[in-house]
Amino acid sequence: MTWVGETDLRAAKGDVAAGIGPIAQAVTNRVFDHVVLLSNYGERKSDVAAFVLWLKQRAATEIEVRHKKLRSPTDYADIYQAVAQAVPEVLAMHGNKTSLTFHLS
Repeated sequence: MTWVGETDLRAAKGDVAAGIGPIAQAVTNRVFDHVVLLSNYGERKSDVAAFVLWLKQRAATEIEVRHKKLRSPTDYADIYQAVAQAVPEVLAMHGNKTSLTFHLS
């Protein structure tokens, strides 16, 4: 589970300064059965969709996007609530014995 960030979106658009971005670095260096992307880019869903297509070229795993509304990308109360809601939903989908990895960058 990880939040899609601006650097990830820039990497998918070919911005050399962004490299491949933090999420692509994680999925190319480790094997995951499933990747859950949390996104607060509601107004930029097409950018996130393009990022997912780009990321699927780098990772042979299922990728799911969950769009969450935040008052700001640094509103920690909103972030906490979004994650606190997503975690039990993911566990319900994949089983309570699922091991979760939280990618923070």
